[in-house]
Amino acid sequence: MSDLTAVEDFGYAISALILSDSAKRSEDFQRGLRSFAQNHKRLGDPRLRESSLNWRPIASEATQRYLSWLARDNIIFFFNTILPNTNENRRRKDFWLRYHDRIRDFQVAVSEADLWKVKASQKNSEVLHYSHVAHPTTSAFLMRFEGYGEHFLIAEFSETGNAAYIFRMKAFEAQGISMRSHRFEVARHLKFDDTHRIIHRGDWEPKASYRLSSEFGIRP
Repeated sequence: MSDLTAVEDFGYAISALILSDSAKRSEDFQRGLRSFAQNHKRLGDPRLRESSLNWRPIASEATQRYLSWLARDNIIFFFNTILPNTNENRRRKDFWLRYHDRIRDFQVAVSEADLWKVKASQKNSEVLHYSHVAHPTTSAFLMRFEGYGEHFLIAEFSETGNAAYIFRMKAFEAQGISMRSHRFEVARHLKFDDTHRIIHRGDWEPKASYRLSSEFGIRP
């Protein structure tokens, strides 16, 4: 068997497992696949430059499904581990979990105060790759979505009183950064334009859903 055929067979097998009914039905099955993929020398995290090429033989639908699993688990990690367990934070978590299938990329960015929480939980967590926020207490969760003709970045913050900021991806990257930048400054990189924001006030979820859908083409 040629090396090319072996790679194609491997890609087909992994794609079939990710898209299988067993993976759809069972989170335990998903966890097993994630553990295998994250630690396999021919796979790894598809978000990272050093392992993204490994995912080329994998069907694009399977790669996106796999990323959606990672996004879902990282949303849960961000809101359950880094943030206080309040009703407002639970509402924000539930809101973004509705969109996890649509997330094309994501990054956890951690403040100085929250860094110990990430390190303490890493033994039992798949959040192995994160950035830093140059702020004493404010962490952020960055999500990239595909919408009307382009990609958008949404930044949610750990501390209440912060809106979720929405930027065009090109405008975000024009600040000289990327999703995988090692360090973000809150004002300069994550709040550089307050034109589009989601204010978490009152019955905000239906309004936010309508705005994401009508203005940006982002739907659950």
